[in-house]
Amino acid sequence: MSKLIQYYNKIEELTFFVSNILTRKSSDQKADNQPNAFLFILALKTTNGLRSVNYLIVQAPEHIHLFDSVFILLRTLLSDAITHFYLLAKTIGAPDPDAIFIEQIEILEGDHIKYLDKNLAVYKKLYNDDDIKIGRMQSEIRQQYPKYFKKENQTYKHKSINVGGMVMEVVESKAPFLISAVTPAYEFYDTFSKLEHLGVLTLQLVTRHYYIEKHKDIFREIYWSIYSILLSLNSLIIPFVTPDEREHFEKSINEILDIKIYE
Repeated sequence: MSKLIQYYNKIEELTFFVSNILTRKSSDQKADNQPNAFLFILALKTTNGLRSVNYLIVQAPEHIHLFDSVFILLRTLLSDAITHFYLLAKTIGAPDPDAIFIEQIEILEGDHIKYLDKNLAVYKKLYNDDDIKIGRMQSEIRQQYPKYFKKENQTYKHKSINVGGMVMEVVESKAPFLISAVTPAYEFYDTFSKLEHLGVLTLQLVTRHYYIEKHKDIFREIYWSIYSILLSLNSLIIPFVTPDEREHFEKSINEILDIKIYE
């Protein structure tokens, strides 16, 4: 059995195991039960995404056009992993880690509302809406989601933070484990972003897998990307698993990491 098939089987076993646990826990999740609700979303999104990318990885050597989808999926999963490492970094040394966690989650959640509000200007142009209609919609957003706006002037309460800013916060935390986890995560997030966002470097990313001699480097990137994603998932599932389930998960991670698909 090839290393890639072994790798695929181990990841599928692990993600199927976690998926079953999260499915059983899904009915218990409430949006206002933070930080567990946010951790559950990240854990479920990571598990489902990892299962999907795993199916593509094992087929990619025979169907090289699939590498584009692998890179895009990994970029999303790495972004979530970096977000998780950032949240953990913000709680280091805090007297009330849960309070800090919840505060940071509110900032992240508020981005949807912020861009919903900002995008009204675009929709105004698209649909030729008048200022009165747009103003009414802006008012409705603030009434429906008041916690994301300042009371005194109804401007946004929080400043957004991008992925690069999150990584800098992790580095400044001086936490060796988080820094070692976020380093490959950001390196390959940045690499795969050249496919997601078109630019001068996109051509080399969409063509390199047509050269067999470059596959070793590609699989090295995939391996270390999944390494960071698994480290994140290992922490994400803590509130939802028993000690025995966590032990099984950690054992499975070590077995996966022992399979060096790039060698």
